[in-house]
Amino acid sequence: MYCITGDIKMTKIFAIVLFAFAPFANGQTESNCLENPASEPCRLERLEKAILLLNEKFEKLTDHVRLIGGDQNAKLQLKSLNDVTPQKDGAILIGDKNQKNLTMDDNEIMSRENGKPSELHLNNEGGGVVVGHKQPSDLHIEKGSLKISNTKVIDNDRNVYTNKLRIANIEDVTVAYSNSGAMVIGNPMGENIGIDSNEIHARDKQGAATLYLNPEATSKKGEVYVGGNLRVKGSLLGVNLICKSKKSGQSEPKDDAQAIAECDSGYTLTGCSCSSPWDGCGDGAYPDFSSNSCIAQNSYDGNGVYAQAICCKIE
Repeated sequence: MYCITGDIKMTKIFAIVLFAFAPFANGQTESNCLENPASEPCRLERLEKAILLLNEKFEKLTDHVRLIGGDQNAKLQLKSLNDVTPQKDGAILIGDKNQKNLTMDDNEIMSRENGKPSELHLNNEGGGVVVGHKQPSDLHIEKGSLKISNTKVIDNDRNVYTNKLRIANIEDVTVAYSNSGAMVIGNPMGENIGIDSNEIHARDKQGAATLYLNPEATSKKGEVYVGGNLRVKGSLLGVNLICKSKKSGQSEPKDDAQAIAECDSGYTLTGCSCSSPWDGCGDGAYPDFSSNSCIAQNSYDGNGVYAQAICCKIE
């Protein structure tokens, strides 16, 4: 039933209107009221019946609508057990059910068109949409994708607009906490990838998992480029590492004379040393990565030195 609590004036208004426009609340009166309907007892009888009829109408709606409070701050409360679906309406339906419409239940808002889900626009004409302004809150996209196109995002640190998606308050990615990182792709309780400001980590229920980069690539297409040094703490598997030693000829027996051992094309200098069968190693050796070679230098009283380069390549 419709139950309006907190303001008895509403009941009085409806009763007066009903009394004014329906002189006989149920279409009948006592016989004496037919002769003198304006008498006070008859007026009171009609008013009583009008109020009873009005209450009967209201009582049919209290399970659905409730007005709480009797002033300008009164709240409309709707009670509906219907869960919103593409075909089922919630407590509120806005629009034509057979065309474009929006429906709501106690925790869902769904935009629909012809019985199918459709796009829901929030602040379509402008204005921000805030999630968790007062307290930290999560935005979950469980099925589907997040698309950002022709978008400018506010960078609060500089109070300017940027065309990049920026995630602040970054948590360091760890294996122990499967939901850590600024971004988690996949199931936090199963296989997932966690990303923070300088790490990408593949994880599963057991901890660290294999991270695949371009797994569908071929020898001709899909290479992975590393701009700096590649440091490997473990083993480098699935590759053929070929290394060889290149030794120079003897340097001249004079001060600062050089002996140079250069790696062949396709090889990378990975080691550099000097040697001398007579009096040690002169002034030592140093790598020259610009020429991919090892340079040994004779001392002022040396008889000459040799440079020895270690050169490697991966096949």
